[in-house]
Amino acid sequence: MLIKTVARKFDISVVRARSAIRAAVFHFAFVASVTGMKIATNALYLAHRDPKSLPWLYLATAVVITLLTSYLGRRLGKQSAKPLLRSSLWISALVLLALTIPAALDHREGLGVLYVAGESYATVLSVLFWARLGEVFDVRSAKRVFGGIAALGMAGAVVAGVLAKVLAPFVPSVTWCFVAALSLFGLMRFLGKEEISADVRRERSSLRDGLKYAASESFPRAVAALVLLLSMLTAASDFVFRFGAHRFEGGREEGLAALFGVLNAIVGVLAIAFQLTITAKLLHRLGVFVYLSVVPALCALAALWGLGEPQLFLPLLMLKVFEMMGSYSIHQPGLQLLYNPMPPEVRGPVRALIDGAVRKLGGAVGGVVLIAVGVFLTAEQLLAIVLVVSLSSLAFLRRLEPLYLEALEEKLGKREQKIPAFDPSERATRRQLVRALVDGDERKTLAAISVLEHDPKFDFGRHITKLIGHPAEAVRAKAVELISLNPNESFAPYLESVIHGDGRKSRAAAARALLIVNKERARAVLDPILERADIERDFDVLGAAIVAILDPSGAPGDPKQVAFAERVLERLLDTNHTQTSTARREVVELLGGLSGRYAARLAWFFRDTSPAVREAAIEAAGRARDPSLPPKLAELLADRGVRRITQKSLAAYGDDVVPMLQRMLDDRRLPTAFRSQIPRVLRQIATKPAADAMLYSNKDDDPFLMFTITEELSRLRRQHPEIEVDSSRVYSAALRRLRASTLYAPMAADVAVGPQELGLLARALHDRVTKNLETGLQILGLKHGPSRMAIAHRGLVRADPQSVSDALEIVSMALSGEAAHDEIFEHLGRERPLAVGTRAVDRALSLVEGNDKLLARIAEESLKRIGVTPPPVPEPTSGEPLMSNSILDKVFLLQNVQLFRALTVDELTAVAAVTTEGHAGPREVVYAEGTEGNSLYVITSGEIQLLRAGKLLLTLQPGESFGQTSILDGGLRPVTAKCGDEGVDYVRLDRQDLIDLLMDRPALLSGLFVELGSRIRELIELSERQGSVASNQRLTTGADTERPKKED
Repeated sequence: MLIKTVARKFDISVVRARSAIRAAVFHFAFVASVTGMKIATNALYLAHRDPKSLPWLYLATAVVITLLTSYLGRRLGKQSAKPLLRSSLWISALVLLALTIPAALDHREGLGVLYVAGESYATVLSVLFWARLGEVFDVRSAKRVFGGIAALGMAGAVVAGVLAKVLAPFVPSVTWCFVAALSLFGLMRFLGKEEISADVRRERSSLRDGLKYAASESFPRAVAALVLLLSMLTAASDFVFRFGAHRFEGGREEGLAALFGVLNAIVGVLAIAFQLTITAKLLHRLGVFVYLSVVPALCALAALWGLGEPQLFLPLLMLKVFEMMGSYSIHQPGLQLLYNPMPPEVRGPVRALIDGAVRKLGGAVGGVVLIAVGVFLTAEQLLAIVLVVSLSSLAFLRRLEPLYLEALEEKLGKREQKIPAFDPSERATRRQLVRALVDGDERKTLAAISVLEHDPKFDFGRHITKLIGHPAEAVRAKAVELISLNPNESFAPYLESVIHGDGRKSRAAAARALLIVNKERARAVLDPILERADIERDFDVLGAAIVAILDPSGAPGDPKQVAFAERVLERLLDTNHTQTSTARREVVELLGGLSGRYAARLAWFFRDTSPAVREAAIEAAGRARDPSLPPKLAELLADRGVRRITQKSLAAYGDDVVPMLQRMLDDRRLPTAFRSQIPRVLRQIATKPAADAMLYSNKDDDPFLMFTITEELSRLRRQHPEIEVDSSRVYSAALRRLRASTLYAPMAADVAVGPQELGLLARALHDRVTKNLETGLQILGLKHGPSRMAIAHRGLVRADPQSVSDALEIVSMALSGEAAHDEIFEHLGRERPLAVGTRAVDRALSLVEGNDKLLARIAEESLKRIGVTPPPVPEPTSGEPLMSNSILDKVFLLQNVQLFRALTVDELTAVAAVTTEGHAGPREVVYAEGTEGNSLYVITSGEIQLLRAGKLLLTLQPGESFGQTSILDGGLRPVTAKCGDEGVDYVRLDRQDLIDLLMDRPALLSGLFVELGSRIRELIELSERQGSVASNQRLTTGADTERPKKED
């Protein structure tokens, strides 16, 4: 009953609830033991020895603990913490008993040793206890239970404190030492059954590995520095309080014991209240770093109070209360969570060193400082030291937070292998590139330019003379392009030489570049060419000359020159002079430099028969930015051949076209395939209005379109992190996706274990669950970093609970303090639903009437295939019509094609839409071995025989596919595909259609690569198995085995 209650209370499994109860009881008894021991050793030492020698004890304690935890670090590299904790309990109990006996016999010289032993055993056992908890609980469950475990520990402190207070007049302090030592024997029963303490078989490491990790990574060093600061805060606060307590009680043993008893009772009550009411909420909502800031902030306030009221002892008491709450209870859950991002194989050794050696080193450093200056400082100056250390701790926690997140991301696999970058600035490399730059070889020169043009420090001006005079026109044209990108009047003479030289392409480019470099000089050079108006000879340069006169951005020209330029322009536009594609390209280049009625004529060329002219016209429209062209350009988004260049041209209009694009994006009368291109244009515009157009789009639109919008928004945020997005809109959009994922999850689970005929529906539902989850996190990435949320997504979809827990921690840290934190976390942290196969049909029937028409059609057809008559799917009142029966049948067929196993059903539907149906007669050869492969086939009826060199390899039945390999590489067919006696009906996918589809849906590549990678792994494993079998046969028979035959 208790276990189930704890499981419900902390939202953990029954197994973890049992572990949490054992840990809490152990911690209660352990902290009670430690508290009794510390009360006794403090009272004994302060009553019989000089308190000013306390810093020396701090130093001695630090040295002993450093040695002990170094040993623990070595052992934790090979063993679990549990057997080490068991053996340490035995050893600690025996050592404490041995040291308490001289104290009972009034040998005061050994009180210092007893004090050090009491501090050391508390630290060692605490390190091992929390190390064991770190092995049992992941970060998610740790946030829920660590506060309760720490609270029970403080309950033990309260009990021990009250007993010390009540029994102080009657029970000598040394008695508590005996009780504490003997209680350690009883603690061992809470560790469960004794286990063999052999070396752990999972991957572990040595202390040296832990030190190497700590030395090479910033995060463990930062954690160590934080622990050091908090330990220094403890030492300084403790010294200030003890010095004041000694004055206040006058050195009386009974008074000091009573004071320490009251102190521990107060600390225990406050810590328990804090842990049970605040810890879990604070860790969940605001994160570990706000949680760890509580104690330093309270200590800073107490120090300020003490500085303001130096005559009061109460500020010193409260300072000690806050410090003890932190060191005894509050800090432990937070600090233990900081070890989670560290690699599991080095976590134990690093924890032992930091929790043990570094923590006490902080006390030692504080002790050394106090030894040196404490006797010379006033109480106010000591409080000022406490204040400085408190504020330093708060500042350091802010610096540690990004390192914590980076370490979590590293743990989830963010780091990629870095490939050494090619550095063109390196002296030897630069020398080789410059040598190639002036080389007469066109290929070498262009390659050198392609590298150097991205180096902002390289000065091309020193080499322009040789580039302009290069024998290859492509190099001269590239030199002109460089001048256009880096205009300088000193380059004008070089451009003039090109204009007066040969080479149609380079002359036209030089004329346009001269207009950029020096308009006045350009007119002087181009006016004579315009006046000559020799279209046959100067066709390429005349365009630039006309732009020089009709330039809309310049001052109005001479009316006569303008009229003459317009007449020449009309002649150029005459069909007699634009019969060749080269001439038409020059014309559209010219129109791209003009505006108004001239630029509008670019639309004539959008449907040109030459692909090169069409592309040039579309590109020129982006330069002209004439307001009449965007609607005509938008229509071209439906044309795969010019889609990419059209997107770029529309994006050149910037915010001017955003309203038009937003209307199209939300217009459900337009085809989804067309609207899915618009987010790609908005992403290239890359402005806040463009981002808002996507973010504020129709929230109930086609799922594939919503996924595309989210993907493009994410890409926009990666490329332009400076663009801000509306937080409330981001969170509401993310929650819609996450709610959808949560809604579909139980449906997917039930349908997946239902009848086999519901397989495609189960696949589609699984797609909706995973895609909505991915999309929700991508939307959160708009506010909290796309890369960070992508890493969180990778962790959430993994099977192991530790990765899921780490991913949730990343999201929780990102959303810390946000109003949407709890609801988002509720959807992300849900357990996987329990699958019930008997509900599968009811789930499918509910989907038939749902809003997702793709799921509705698949559910309708799936139910028919198992003999259930569903209600007809209602035709949508707007948007695209329902998927046709023909395409739906192809989707059911293609789901079994191995190459498409990793595709989503949306992607599979897109593939089905570009396939064609065909028939081959009896014994007809579909394709022959050695012929070029450009199609994939799926059998709908009949049989296909695969033959090599006339020998039958395999017979394929309906539903199976062939031709998969060749459709990807376009290579030669490795086998012959021949029909059976009854002929074959098939569905065919052509390679070019697949390539065109990949241009529309780049995500398809990911699914194809996943499947290809899987097939390669299968081939490698098959090869290894067959190699092993062959090796065994050769050993036993001395014969080679036959190699496996390849199949298409």
